[in-house]
Amino acid sequence: MSTKPSFVFGKWGKWSIGVWSALLLLSLLGAPRTADARQRSGAAIATLSELHGAVTLLSAAGKTQQATVGTKLKAGSRIRTASGARAAVTFDDGTIMRVRPGTSLQISPHRRKRRDKNSVLLFFGRVWSSVSKRNADVIAYEVTSPNAVAGVRGTEFETGVGDDGSLLVRVSEGTVEVDDQLSGATSATAGEQVEANERGVTAAAPVSRPTLVDVSASGGAAAASDPDSDWAAWNTGCSARLASRPREVMDGQRTKVDVRHRQLATLTDQLGSLKQRRLAAQRRLEM
Repeated sequence: MSTKPSFVFGKWGKWSIGVWSALLLLSLLGAPRTADARQRSGAAIATLSELHGAVTLLSAAGKTQQATVGTKLKAGSRIRTASGARAAVTFDDGTIMRVRPGTSLQISPHRRKRRDKNSVLLFFGRVWSSVSKRNADVIAYEVTSPNAVAGVRGTEFETGVGDDGSLLVRVSEGTVEVDDQLSGATSATAGEQVEANERGVTAAAPVSRPTLVDVSASGGAAAASDPDSDWAAWNTGCSARLASRPREVMDGQRTKVDVRHRQLATLTDQLGSLKQRRLAAQRRLEM
């Protein structure tokens, strides 16, 4: 049964959560989207397959739902895990996402292309994903953060978003492409990690400690290092960075969002121009 989790963060952690969530949603507004058949029909796209501890589930309309194993999730559903709580989501293509403690995310209501593609908006915290190997040439799954998008095919990787909005991607299998849509994309393969913040995306580098492994509900395999400690140490640095340079971090993020909006405005104008040309051509054919 779900209970409302109580999140405890430092001064800057509390401040950053609302800021980065708002910036993330703001940066996505106005982007050309095409809903697939599942979204138009309101069909479920995933199932809540595991629950441990206090987990809050919100519908796309923002209404609290009872979180139980087997609950069907539609596009736009939100999941929050309290400290010490975990959850797992199984998408309809077999992709598995494990939600770590202290995480907030949304199963995205948007698709970028007509083909089915599962995607997640990660506001803060971290998720481990094992992506179904459907088609080696098609990106079938994305994790979007305030600063970049991690797009993958058949892959196992973990994604974390810190208090300052920084992104950390660690790859245990396959290849992940991290793109902030401004400075370009970086690819990371098994045993590598990539970070991104408002200044751009780093080059892929070897993971300093062993990458995380899946831990099943029954106990499963033990991680070669303590993933929770690794994450806590990284996020402590993110919090310190935000506390010491809040204006620099926020101004950099605002600049990135402004550039993204200008790109979207240009694309919208181009699409409008193409539509007018097509209509003009049709009228000439009808004369």
